[in-house]
This record gives sequence, C-alpha cells and structure tokens, in this order.
Amino acid sequence: MNTQKLMYLFGLFSVVSVIIHFVVSAPHYTEEELISGSVFFSIAAFIFYLFVYLYFRSVIGKKIVMWGVIIITIALLAILINYDYFEKNYPIFAFQAQSNIVDII
Repeated sequence: MNTQKLMYLFGLFSVVSVIIHFVVSAPHYTEEELISGSVFFSIAAFIFYLFVYLYFRSVIGKKIVMWGVIIITIALLAILINYDYFEKNYPIFAFQAQSNIVDII
C-alpha cells in the first residue's frame, strides 16, 4: 500500500470514528455542541483531504501544504498564547473543561 492510499484510509477511519462518536454520545451534548463539532470536523477533514491531494499532486502542492501547515501552526499558537483575548471576544472559544473525573461521572 502506498503512502497516499494510507493517508486517505487514515482520513476515512477518522471520519467514521467521529460519526460513530457523535451518534453514540449525542445525548451527552447539546444541539449547539453537536452542530459546532460536526462543522469543525467537516472543515478539518476537508482540509486534511485537500492537503493529501495537493501533497501527492505536484512539487507546488508540497509547498502549498508546507505553508498551510505553518499558517495553521502559527494560528493555533496565537490562540494558545492569547487565549484570554479570544475567550472574551469570540464566544466559540469560551468553554469549560471538566476538572476531575468525579465531575465527568
């Protein structure tokens, strides 16, 4: 099996596992959380498949993927460093993490 097929198989496995997770765990989430999670994962899966396609398409595609990954990394680091700013100004970043296992159960 070549690397491209393996990457597409990994993406398919991810999509199927997330769909199963949302179906099984739906009662634990609000409708808004299910929609935002589905939209986020759909966009992430699209970007993943686009990057795999571009990477194996040409040398220019490899450069596009490299710069795309760099831009995504910089954006995630900016969010991590300025989390308080994003939490106040963009409600999508305002979430509460469970603090211990007793709260989850």
